[in-house]
Amino acid sequence: GALAAFAAMGTAAAVLDRQLNDIAGFQDLADKMGDTAQEVASLKLAADLSGTALDTAAAASVKLTSALAKTDDESKGVGAALKAIGLEMDSFKRLTPVAQIDAVAQALAGFEDGAGKTAVAVQLFRNSGADLIPMLNDLAETGGRQISLTSDQIKAADDYSKATARLRSEVQTLVAVTAAEAAPVLTQMVQMLRDT
Repeated sequence: GALAAFAAMGTAAAVLDRQLNDIAGFQDLADKMGDTAQEVASLKLAADLSGTALDTAAAASVKLTSALAKTDDESKGVGAALKAIGLEMDSFKRLTPVAQIDAVAQALAGFEDGAGKTAVAVQLFRNSGADLIPMLNDLAETGGRQISLTSDQIKAADDYSKATARLRSEVQTLVAVTAAEAAPVLTQMVQMLRDT
């Protein structure tokens, strides 16, 4: 019974560790996108419903941000795509990255799935646009973003994740230093065995 309880606690701890690391991942995505972790986490339901990885949404957002910052043909193409779905470029630029994804999802909701919708998504998000359409559809259908985690909760998970990563790194370094210090003695033992 005690062994079973110990095993159950170990399993629960592993599940909790994995969950906390997943939550901490929102901060990493937020850092990439230039938004808050809470806002990124608000896309999770739509991402889960569509089977789209949030990494895909983050990559698409970065591509859109990059295109919006340019003054070349790519930026003009984004402007034309926004106009085609009824969004005004200057006000769209003032939105946060996650709010931009949400705005595109709501605007595209009125369009029938097909080549035109895909073309607009690709113009906005480049190659990631086509992959993002299922998530955009589910984001619009669920009524927008769903905030379930607070910034403090995500920060606590991120702090935990970094603390455990730091501990793992320090243990690995200690093992490496110990092994390196033992190398001369082990080399001598190998030589003695060879001589014997």
